[in-house]
Amino acid sequence: MKKSQNLFFYSLVAVVALIHVYAYRVWLFSSGILSQGDWILSHSNYSKSLLSLPIIWKSYAIGSIDLTPPFYVFLLLEGVLSNLGLSYGYIERITFMWPIALFTIPFSYLFIKSFTQNRIAAFVGAVVYAYNTYFLIIQTGHLTLMVGFALAPLVLLLFSLTLERKSFFYAILAGLVAFIISFYEFRAFYLITVISLFYYLYYIFFISETKIVTTLKATFVRAITPVVLVALLNIYWILPYMFATVSIDGAVFNRDLFGKEFFNISKGSTLFHPFWTGDRYYPFITQAIPFYFYVLPILAFLGLFLNRRNKKVIFYGLLSLLGIFLAKQNNAPFPDVYLWLYTHVPGFGAFREASKFYFIVALGYSVLIGVFVDWIWSNWKTGYVRKAKYFIIVFIVGLSVLNLKPLILGTYGTLFVERTMPEEYTVFNKNIDEQNDFFRTLWIPSDSRWGTNTDLHPKVSQANMVSGIWKDFSDPQKYTSLGNQFIAFYQLEESEQLLSTTSIKYIIVPKEDIANDDNFFELFGKPRNEYIQMLDNVAYLNKINSSHDSLIVYENTMYKPHFYNTKQKESIKENIPFTSVSFSKKSNSQYAVRVNNASQPFYLNFTDSYHPDWRVRVGDFNWYAMLQEDNYFLSNAIHTKSEAKLNSFLIDPKVIKQQLNSNQYKLNEDGSIDFTLTLYFTPQTYSYLGILISGVVALLILGYLSFHMYKRYEKKN
Repeated sequence: MKKSQNLFFYSLVAVVALIHVYAYRVWLFSSGILSQGDWILSHSNYSKSLLSLPIIWKSYAIGSIDLTPPFYVFLLLEGVLSNLGLSYGYIERITFMWPIALFTIPFSYLFIKSFTQNRIAAFVGAVVYAYNTYFLIIQTGHLTLMVGFALAPLVLLLFSLTLERKSFFYAILAGLVAFIISFYEFRAFYLITVISLFYYLYYIFFISETKIVTTLKATFVRAITPVVLVALLNIYWILPYMFATVSIDGAVFNRDLFGKEFFNISKGSTLFHPFWTGDRYYPFITQAIPFYFYVLPILAFLGLFLNRRNKKVIFYGLLSLLGIFLAKQNNAPFPDVYLWLYTHVPGFGAFREASKFYFIVALGYSVLIGVFVDWIWSNWKTGYVRKAKYFIIVFIVGLSVLNLKPLILGTYGTLFVERTMPEEYTVFNKNIDEQNDFFRTLWIPSDSRWGTNTDLHPKVSQANMVSGIWKDFSDPQKYTSLGNQFIAFYQLEESEQLLSTTSIKYIIVPKEDIANDDNFFELFGKPRNEYIQMLDNVAYLNKINSSHDSLIVYENTMYKPHFYNTKQKESIKENIPFTSVSFSKKSNSQYAVRVNNASQPFYLNFTDSYHPDWRVRVGDFNWYAMLQEDNYFLSNAIHTKSEAKLNSFLIDPKVIKQQLNSNQYKLNEDGSIDFTLTLYFTPQTYSYLGILISGVVALLILGYLSFHMYKRYEKKN
C-alpha cells in the first residue's frame, strides 16, 4: 500500500517537474536577452555603475529623487554580477527568473505541508498556487512582484513557527525573508505584513489554548521582530525620505483608481485574470471565463467545509473570501468599500487596481484545496472511491498545469522569447557612449529598450516629458491623439530653448522593431513617418542619417552643458549667452563646481529637474559636518526654479566675501575671488547614516544566526 502511494507521489512530481522545466526552458537554459514592455534592458555600462552606495538622487531622464529606493539591493547585485563579467541575460535570470521558476512550488509546498503531513496534498496545493493565471500574467513583466509572491509562503510558514514555538530564531528568519521581499516589491511585502497581522490576531483569540494576556506576553515581542528587522534593514532609504522636503507619495500613491471594467467577483473567485487567453498575451482585452475555472472555488470551499473544525483552515477560508472581495475592486457588491480603503488606509493607495489581491485568493485556495485532497486521501480508502481519489488528484493537477500550455507551445511571447538587438542600435550606442561630455537623448514618441542609458547620457521619452515636466507647455485637450501633441510641441516658440536648457543633444525616432516587440507607434495614434516628416522641417535640428528603415537621429547643436553660468536669469523665450564651467561629479547627489575670477553676481544653472533640497556649499565639504554646523550652506533663497523647471542658483561674490571665512575662497589682486562650490542633495546625508544603521543590524543578525546554528550543531553532536 505504502509503495503504491510513494510511486503515485513520485510519478506525479516527476511528470509535473518535466512539464515545468520544459515550460520554463527559456528562463532556465538559455542566456539571451529577455525584455518586454516595462521590463527593460540594462546595458553593461549602466549595470556596472550600480556597484555603489545607495544614491537618493537618480540621473535617469532629467533627474529625480529615487522613486524605487528599496530596489537598491537587487540593483547592487546586478552591479556586482555585471562587474564580474556576466551578461545581462544571466543577470536577469539569476536575480528574478530562476528564483521564480525554482522556489515558488517548493516554498508553497513547505507552507501547505504545515497544515497536513500528506505530501500529495501539499504538492497539489503548491501546483494550484504556482500555476494560477494571475501569476502567469505578471510573469510577462512584473517579475519584482512575482519574486515576492514566490517567497511569501516561506515568510508565513516561518511566522507561524515563531508563534507556535515562541522562537526568536524563526522570527529573525521570517524577518530576513520578508526583507528580501521588501526590496523586490513593496506591495507584496505590504500584503504579507497585513496577512501576518490578521493571523496573529486570529492566533491570539482562536488558536492559542492559553489566555489572551498570557499569549500576548509570550509572543508579542517575537511577533513584531520580523517587521522591526525589515524596518531597520531598510532604514538606509527610509531615513532620507523622512527628511526630504518634498514627499513623493503623491506621485506613487495618490492616483485615480484604474481598471474597474476588468474585474468582478466571478473573475476573483475563479482565479481567472481578465487578460488570460490561454495563448498569446493581449493586455487590456477582457476575456470570458472558461467553464472549468469554476471548479477551483468548488474544490476550495469543499476543503473548507470538510475541515471546518480546523481553526487554521478556517482562517485561510476567511482570507480567501477577503481576497475575492478585494479582487473585484470597486464593483458590486458594496462597490464603495474599495474606494474608501484606497483613500483612507495607509499604504492601500499603492493598489491602484485590484489584481494584486489575486495573490490572497491563490494563497487561500492552495491551502483549502490542499486540505481537501488530504481529506479524500485519508477518508476514501476502500471501493470505488479509493480509485476515484487518484483521478481527482490528477484532475486538479492537470487543471492547473493546463495553464502552462502557451509556455509549453512557445506561443506566450513576452518574457518567454529571447530578443536580439538590431545592428543599428549597436552602432548608435557606441557613438553615444564614446562621447565624454554630458547630454541627454530624447526619444519620440517613446524610448526604445535598445537605446543606451547612462548617468553621463540619460535617455528621455517624449511621452514622459510632455506628460511630466513639460505638461504646462501644451494642453492635451487640444489634440486628437498623443502623437499630435508630441508633433505640436516642436512648433512651440519655446521648444528650442526647452530642449537646449535641458541638455538634450539628440532627438531619435526609433525603429518599428516588430520582431522584438519594440514597436509602440500605434499606441500614440501617429505613424512613424509623420514624426520624421515633422522633425525634418525643424530648423534648429540637423538630421544625421537618412535611412528611413533605420533609427533616425537629429542633433541639437545648441544644447547646453550640465552646469553653466549666465549673467541673467535663464529664459525659454530667448537664447541667453552662457559660459561653460568646470565641474566634477562625486555622485549623482554631489558635484563640485570650480569658479575663477568672480567679481559680479551670476546664475549657476544645473540642468536636472528642480528640487528644493539641492543646496550650495562654498569651500571644503563634508557630509557629516552638515549635521553639526548651522548655516553650513549658502542661503536657500539663492535657489530658484527656472522657466524650464530646472535648478538655478544666484551666486554673488560680494555676499561670499561678506559672510564667509577667507579660507573658503581665494582673493585675487583685482578683488575677484576663486572658489569651489559643492552642489549637494541634502537627504543623501541621512542615507549615509541609514547605511551605517542597516549595516550594523545586518551584522548583528548574521552573528546571532551563526551563533544559534553553531549551538544547535554543537548540541546535536
